[in-house]
Amino acid sequence: MFNYGMKLKYDSDFVKDCIQEVFFQLIKKRDKLGQTDNIKLYLLKSVKNRIIRELSSKNKESLNKKKLPQFESVFSVEDEFIQKEGNTKKETALFQAITKLSERQREAIFLKYECDLSYSEICELMNISNDSARKLVYRAVTRIKQIIHKNTGPGFVLFLTSLRKYVL
Repeated sequence: MFNYGMKLKYDSDFVKDCIQEVFFQLIKKRDKLGQTDNIKLYLLKSVKNRIIRELSSKNKESLNKKKLPQFESVFSVEDEFIQKEGNTKKETALFQAITKLSERQREAIFLKYECDLSYSEICELMNISNDSARKLVYRAVTRIKQIIHKNTGPGFVLFLTSLRKYVL
C-alpha cells in the first residue's frame, strides 16, 4: 500500500497519514463494511481514493484530470539508485524506456508486475475495462521493447528476461 501510495504522491509522511486514515475509517465503520473477495485490491483502491480526497481538500479546487496525482515513474529504491548512479547501460536504458511510457502505462505495469495484480483487479483499480487493462499492459511492454531495441540493439531484449521484477 505504501509503495503504491508513493507512486501517486511522492511524500512519505502524506502517504503514511492517508494509509493510517484508511485503517482508522475501516475500524470506525467496521459494522457497515460489506464482504470483499480481494482485500489487497480493496485496500489499494481505498488508499488511492484517500490520497485523491486529501489532495482535493488541500487544494480546495475541483479536481480535473490534470490535477489528479501523477503516477511516478520511479519503481523502487533500487531503480532510483540505478537512475542516479547510472550503474550500467542496460539498467539505465530500461529505466529511460519506462519513463517514456504514459502515466497510465507506468501505473498498469507497476500494478501488474510489482503488485502482482490480475487484469481484472487492475481494471477495477484503474476504472477501465478488462480489455483496456490488457491492451495497456501489452502496449507498454511492446513500447519498452521498441525503445530499448532502438537504443541498444536486439540483443538487449534477452536482458529483459533477467529483469522481470522491473517490467516483464
